[in-house]
Amino acid sequence: MHNRTSQILFDYWNTVRDGRTAPQRIEIDPSALSKILSQTIILEVSDTNNLPFRIAGTTVCEFLGAEMRGRNFMELWTPSDRRKLQSTFDAALATGMPITANVSSRAFGNAIQTSEILLLPLHDHREQPTRLLGSWSQESPPTQIGIPGRVVKQHSLSALSSSWPSGTIDPPATFEATAIEPPPTLFSNMGMRIVRRERRQFGVLDGGRTD
Repeated sequence: MHNRTSQILFDYWNTVRDGRTAPQRIEIDPSALSKILSQTIILEVSDTNNLPFRIAGTTVCEFLGAEMRGRNFMELWTPSDRRKLQSTFDAALATGMPITANVSSRAFGNAIQTSEILLLPLHDHREQPTRLLGSWSQESPPTQIGIPGRVVKQHSLSALSSSWPSGTIDPPATFEATAIEPPPTLFSNMGMRIVRRERRQFGVLDGGRTD
């Protein structure tokens, strides 16, 4: 994880995660990622061979030469790389580990562009992985490799890993955890508050004995 965009995204995700396996997707605040939003992606985890783009930033779409929303991320890769990605996704979704990929893209005129992809699991309210929050950022000098009408010939993986970054990464001081209002429940009108302990959540009604 060498790219600055990847580091910013990881630090934010790690702050919101707060020691859990992964944060919930409703906890992600796009405004906190405004500086890198154009390079941000969100993939839906249907199965590890079908990961449609739910969100693809403008820089990512320009780089790939098409609007990517709804398209399957896995279709961008050769069968060999697809198998590597699928195996890595299976392990990462089970453990919550970040996925980092270094990519070489070859396009019209044999132009080659290097980039880095970071993918981070997001959970739903049942603590099941249903999304991957990520970034796709260019490492070599930026080029519009996917010029409309000129199909990118190939993306190939030069490196792929699923592991925690070495050393301790301190969350940036500018990232502050924002309180998230819980979804309405049958007990909302009774003044229930949500308390989280480790990986569990509890509904608490204040009152009762005071001694």
